[in-house]
Amino acid sequence: MGTKLKLLPHWCQITGYTYILGFLLCFAYALVYTSGIFPDNCRIINSINSFFKYALANWEFVGALNFIMIFLAIFSKEKVEDEMTTAIRVNTLLYIVFFLFGIHVLLYLPGEKIHGCIISIKDFFMQDFGILALTYAILFKLMIWINMWRMRNEE
Repeated sequence: MGTKLKLLPHWCQITGYTYILGFLLCFAYALVYTSGIFPDNCRIINSINSFFKYALANWEFVGALNFIMIFLAIFSKEKVEDEMTTAIRVNTLLYIVFFLFGIHVLLYLPGEKIHGCIISIKDFFMQDFGILALTYAILFKLMIWINMWRMRNEE
């Protein structure tokens, strides 16, 4: 007898992942265009710069909105929610925990160059819970797609 998860409806997942994908594309677009590759007098560049500056200046609002959308994406049902999906949810969480545990174990290795790199990776994941939630969301979706691809090829 399996446990029944209380999850949000599937439309919440569609809304969350659509927002996350759009935000990541806009942010990547802004990073490319503000890197100095293109001339500064272009109107498109100025609008992208203003988006980038707004996102960075109001990160409390943008970060909270991002976290809410990640929350919607993670805690909503798949189209077909079964025992396999529940197992994938738990496995994804375990993979992230093992990854963080492995990073913390690697901190005890000797060597200054490797130690500095590992500290920066640890700080990146541990300073913002949204990064962990986004990592969970992306890894969960990848595992779902891989599972669907395997099942399709088995038939």
